[in-house]
Amino acid sequence: MITTSNNYNRVLKFPAIIVLVLLCSKASGQYRLLDSIKYYVTTQKPTLVVGLDGHKSFIREAPVTIDGIRAGLDFGNKVRLFLGVYWSRHKVSRTYTQHIYTPNERVVRQELSMFYIAPTIEYVVYNSDRWELAVPARIGFGKGNRKRYDYATGTLIEEARPGFVPFEFSFRAMYRITDWLNVSAGLGYRYAMFSSSVSDDFSAPHYTYGIGVSPIKVLKKLGVLEERNGKLQLKDL
Repeated sequence: MITTSNNYNRVLKFPAIIVLVLLCSKASGQYRLLDSIKYYVTTQKPTLVVGLDGHKSFIREAPVTIDGIRAGLDFGNKVRLFLGVYWSRHKVSRTYTQHIYTPNERVVRQELSMFYIAPTIEYVVYNSDRWELAVPARIGFGKGNRKRYDYATGTLIEEARPGFVPFEFSFRAMYRITDWLNVSAGLGYRYAMFSSSVSDDFSAPHYTYGIGVSPIKVLKKLGVLEERNGKLQLKDL
């Protein structure tokens, strides 16, 4: 029999919040953020960006992979606007005791998963030949899936699909090894707002790390693509 608490989530929550507040306070002191966003969105020609957007996170203190896919527009490598779809790759199962030390005491097995849709705004606070530091924020709408079973009998006790509003705020750093290869990492926190029934279930830190490759630049280096009159075309053989 295993009992769980929210202590693990709280331990991870406060360092993440402190780091994000410090970073964003520094960024806001150097930039007039709203004016800068407005300038780039209204003056820069956008380019289409489509890609995967998964990250590592937690559901009820258990590690879980959140898969995601998003599409959007990049304005001058400074402001990016996306719309994405996100879902937990697998259900998270936990076991705890209800009504402990009473005649109604019983062990419950709970299964949790979630799905949400969210637009994202990403602001690049620093960009150089090698480094890019960005602050993404997203807010959307999601649905949780929660099932509870009697551990001893396997009987379904409860099944619920509560709605919630996910708000995520994070910091991401990318280092360009070459013009077509990079490594990146990020740290953030997800709040499950406006639903007390799932706030503890789905509010948690999240983090990312990975290697990025630009297929277009690789194909250009291999001589498959070339730029003609401002457009990418297959190179004549």
